[in-house]
Amino acid sequence: MKYLKLKKNSRLLVVGSDPVWKKNDKYFTLSPFNTFFSAFLHYFDYVSMALPFLGDKIQIKNGIAMPEDIEIVELPGFKGVIDFIRKSIWILPKLIPVLHKEIKKSDAVMVMHDDFLGLITLLQARKQKKPHLLFLGGNQVEVVRNKYTGLKRWGAIYLAHLFEKIDQYWMDHGLTVLVTGREMIERLSAPERYIYPYFTSLISDEDIIYRKPRDISSNSTNILYAGFLTENKGVHILLEAFARFREKYHTPDIKLHLAGDGYFRPKLEEICQQLKITENVIFYGFIGDKEKLKQLFREADMFVLPSKSEGIPKVLLEAMAYGVPILTTNVGGIPDIIEDGVNGLLIPPGSPGGFVKGMAKILFDAKLRQKLIDGGYHFIKEHTKEKQAKEIIEYLHRVYG
Repeated sequence: MKYLKLKKNSRLLVVGSDPVWKKNDKYFTLSPFNTFFSAFLHYFDYVSMALPFLGDKIQIKNGIAMPEDIEIVELPGFKGVIDFIRKSIWILPKLIPVLHKEIKKSDAVMVMHDDFLGLITLLQARKQKKPHLLFLGGNQVEVVRNKYTGLKRWGAIYLAHLFEKIDQYWMDHGLTVLVTGREMIERLSAPERYIYPYFTSLISDEDIIYRKPRDISSNSTNILYAGFLTENKGVHILLEAFARFREKYHTPDIKLHLAGDGYFRPKLEEICQQLKITENVIFYGFIGDKEKLKQLFREADMFVLPSKSEGIPKVLLEAMAYGVPILTTNVGGIPDIIEDGVNGLLIPPGSPGGFVKGMAKILFDAKLRQKLIDGGYHFIKEHTKEKQAKEIIEYLHRVYG
């Protein structure tokens, strides 16, 4: 294997399955993870991202602009593993030559997903003896279990188990893997040299805001949730807790802001009608405008993430960066970044009563709100995307240097 040498005109290639599209000569994505890799421009002269390209005719209302200093390599378009399989006869003859060419001119290769595209990329990188690593972002078996239904769910679960076995094979034969959270590290067995715990921060130093909690006695109280509206996110539990809180503490002006979209939204809107909280719950849909999302965080008195399962949610890092106290569940990788009573409050998932108590603790105790804000501020200052990129580069040097 070649050593990692960051010479003049050095180039990093990142390969992932989250697609991009083009509008007005700019690339857009729905995946915030795609924007993380601009931090590596501190170490490489060029960063290229090879991603499925959906074209410039696609009608998607919202999207996140890709960093303009990243070169986009357009791969044949597909949406997810199932779509890749359906289109494989058409995709593979075009895909493999492009990957071969891009890997050949790169000094290091990072693979964002353990799927068919990731497998092909790792085989090519290994064949060309280029330093390479794989990001594993949480328990994919649980992700697909909650994402799909029916036969598609069982097919997706089978593929997730298959790729987990392939990941294990790669690690047994020396692949460097970056793993999100202790839960996944415990699921995998590999020499310590080849496995490294990480989480992807999308926060830069300039994003971090230090603030004091708002005086909620003279302002309407705002609770914020941001993320996908799927069943495993537990937003239906949050709605029930929110209704109970309003009734118990007589807070008719309190607002719950839901930023995000997903298949479960119609059900959540129905629950709001049943609980008679429609006027107090605001659905924003997906927000691709970073400044608009920042404004919601700035106006929030508390951020709540009621998930039943998680990796390490990037949205909790955003809440810390924008000075919002956090109430969340003790599942998956969340306890890796939230210490109960220090930079957030942790409760068991699925308990409306637990959320009511947690909401009351934070909203009615200004000193606790300030303590959680301070704890989040100190944590995120040490976990910006620039520092994460530096740690990954140092790790690559230890493995390949």
